[in-house]
Amino acid sequence: IEFVFEKEFYDGYVNNLFDSKSFVYSNQEPIQLSIKNRNQYTDSFNITYQLIYQTNIKSFELDQSVGRIKYIQNKNSFIKYSLLILARYQSLIASTRLNVFIQDSKQLNYKFILYKPFVNNYTIGYLNALGTNFRIFNKKLSLMFSIDHTGRLFVRNQALILTNGNFYTFLIGKARVQINILSKEIIHCSLNRFNLPNDDQLIGFVEILNANKNHSRKKSCYLLNYNHLFLLEREHGLLRYRGQKQLIMNDLILLIEIENSRCLVTFNGFSSIPYMMIRKGSNLDREIEKLTDFKKQSGLVQLRNGYLINFDIISRKAPLFSQKSYTFSLDITNNTNKTIFIGQISAQPYNINRSRLVYQFVSPVKHFIINPDNGIIEYMSNNYNDNKTIVEYQIIARDLIYQQNTTINITIHILKPEFISLTSLIYFLKISEILPPGSVIFQPNISNAENLQYSLHGSNSDLFTIDSNTGQVTLINYLSDQFYSFKIHISPINKILIIKLTVLDYNNHRPIFSNFPLNLTISSEDIFVTKLSAYDLDASDNENLKFYLLDKNQRNFFSINEKTGIITQNSSSNQTFIRLEIAVSDGLYLTKTHLSITIRYYSKHRPTFSSDEYAFEYNKILGQILAHDSDPDDQIVYKLYLEPDGVTIDPYSGLIMIHRDVFPRTIEFFASASDYAQQIVYTKIRIIFPIQPQFTSNLYFISLTPPMKIPYEIFHLQLVNSLNQPLSFTRFRIDQTSFIEITQNKLILKRQLMLSKIYHFNIYGYWKNYTCQTSIQIRMATKNFSLNKKSYEFSMEKTILKENSFIEKFDTKKNSTLIIYSTPLTRSSCIENFYIKQNKLFFKNFPILSDLCFFEIQLIYENSISSSQ
Repeated sequence: IEFVFEKEFYDGYVNNLFDSKSFVYSNQEPIQLSIKNRNQYTDSFNITYQLIYQTNIKSFELDQSVGRIKYIQNKNSFIKYSLLILARYQSLIASTRLNVFIQDSKQLNYKFILYKPFVNNYTIGYLNALGTNFRIFNKKLSLMFSIDHTGRLFVRNQALILTNGNFYTFLIGKARVQINILSKEIIHCSLNRFNLPNDDQLIGFVEILNANKNHSRKKSCYLLNYNHLFLLEREHGLLRYRGQKQLIMNDLILLIEIENSRCLVTFNGFSSIPYMMIRKGSNLDREIEKLTDFKKQSGLVQLRNGYLINFDIISRKAPLFSQKSYTFSLDITNNTNKTIFIGQISAQPYNINRSRLVYQFVSPVKHFIINPDNGIIEYMSNNYNDNKTIVEYQIIARDLIYQQNTTINITIHILKPEFISLTSLIYFLKISEILPPGSVIFQPNISNAENLQYSLHGSNSDLFTIDSNTGQVTLINYLSDQFYSFKIHISPINKILIIKLTVLDYNNHRPIFSNFPLNLTISSEDIFVTKLSAYDLDASDNENLKFYLLDKNQRNFFSINEKTGIITQNSSSNQTFIRLEIAVSDGLYLTKTHLSITIRYYSKHRPTFSSDEYAFEYNKILGQILAHDSDPDDQIVYKLYLEPDGVTIDPYSGLIMIHRDVFPRTIEFFASASDYAQQIVYTKIRIIFPIQPQFTSNLYFISLTPPMKIPYEIFHLQLVNSLNQPLSFTRFRIDQTSFIEITQNKLILKRQLMLSKIYHFNIYGYWKNYTCQTSIQIRMATKNFSLNKKSYEFSMEKTILKENSFIEKFDTKKNSTLIIYSTPLTRSSCIENFYIKQNKLFFKNFPILSDLCFFEIQLIYENSISSSQ
């Protein structure tokens, strides 16, 4: 195999926004020097890289095992560097050249494409703008994406990203990041595992299950995550452990890219078969009973859905543990007579609201105690004289309410100065969320051992680092999650330390009420009172805020939902004012306050109308009805019943309005008034139509044909109301003329008129105190032309009426003209709903402007004009 670099030379750049150190980048990703076909070398991790000594070597720092190079800022910086780099493997040597350009331009815009599917901790890309703090300021997006101190942008929560869209843009310091999510074809793969006694590094091979024409047998496989644990051979898909066979405790999801497709493969870790405690009589208990020949109380069973589980059957109401046993470790090598925390056990009660669990050892034990309330186990003495390095005890969890018990086994590994055993020791540590980078979080205590080497496995390299000589684990970035777990491998003794970290929320803020109501007024009949809200500056505490009603006497009349903060009224307290003692807690701090509530009793008096019956004259605004309630601050709501279309009422003022014309003979309907206590009273409403006398036309056309016998009755005058009904006791007057007079409301011609001459007169009508006016046009003609009828009446059904509907055809002379005109009785310009075409009358369009429409049609033929209504 030819031992050469993947490239003969590399080109890179450093942005001028760096801090004291910055990676050398290429295409927005740190350059990683690598030997060609590196994975084909056995013990490829022994390949090392080295900078050849030259003048500018102090400006750069090369990771000897990873092949990544950093630029170190100094006062005497150049714009361009050329570095010679060597790679060594056993007796083989290779060289390459790296050209580095120091950029002056500020590269602040980053665009990345993220292909689906992807997994948590998947690297999206790298930012090299290091002049600003690497922090995502958008709180919501910081839960989806994260960035480490090296500028690596990665997926933090895959589920949140997929449910919130396919495009994201946000700021990291001064840099703007855009992420566009696209899809790649998803194929189904499986991991076929080998069990080769001579090769404990080879795990198996990845097989495509739904292969099609697009996937040739010769494929290229790439592992996109967990590269620090595994190696994937590209051509054949062989999966290997990267180093010596690791002890992988948890199941992992491997993301693999095959040509232009992706697949997810499950790697089952150690103890991957789940364990369950199952209560007797549950659905799962009944299913297991059907699947086994006899009713087993414990064992291994495969469920109908294919899952394989270990199980134990316990009593129906007994406490339930999530695991079969607990394993802890105790280091007493440097004990200075202080209490040592060992670990904590926890059981799920049968009824979380009623159960009361206590924990205790089954038999008396020395040196160890357990907190009966929370299950915390501690070591109390430094005088441990027993030679045992492993002790086993039984702890019982008792439910004091339901009188049921469950026993669990615990194993404690004891580290003593004279007995050092490191086989799979597990350390449970608690550290604060505000622990600064650079803090030591773990130090193995092995004083008698020499020449040991320590390495981290299964950890986030952006958070933790280890001193390979002392085993000291140091924090290199702030922690953001609640739990972390990693392993420390100790060579050459090939031992494993398992470290489990619990990150404690630094609770230094009290919860605060927000949008707190200062004064509330409610009805004695109300159930809902208000909803409280609060927040805590300790972000993790916001999910655990609980609300309380402190006064037990007030709980007889009011209740509060601990989680939602909704306050409800259970029953009447017969008080008109009360100050509820309420509080909100984050589990440590309790914030108290008072909520002032004024209670109104609205059922003592019923509303009463000012009148049993209201009469309003017809108008757009009819009038107002009023009701009164003697209960203070009671609110009255008005409502109409059996009202015509277009009649509405304001529910709070009682103002009644008409939004369209109505023409019934009489209008009567009803209204109600109700108060807070839903007490209802009714009243009657009548609409009175005022009578205003009108002529039926603005201009009457009269054609006379000689000879006529003088005196001659020309026309009978009359006044009508708005419904075209004749009025009695009317009288009329005409402009002074010698041709015509009015006798008994009749228009009488007193002498002959001249042929073809047009005479025009004004007529005045009188009824009671009202006066109206119209005009008459008289023409003498040899022939008269008119429509067949003086008046027409049409009735149309709204439900079947359509636009441009035909109504009537008129029999007229050729070349005659028909025109629609309004009259004094025409309302709301309703003639716009009609038109005439080819001597036919049509309905034009909606909306209907008036249910009753009066208009006249004028017939014009030669010099003759006549009208019909």
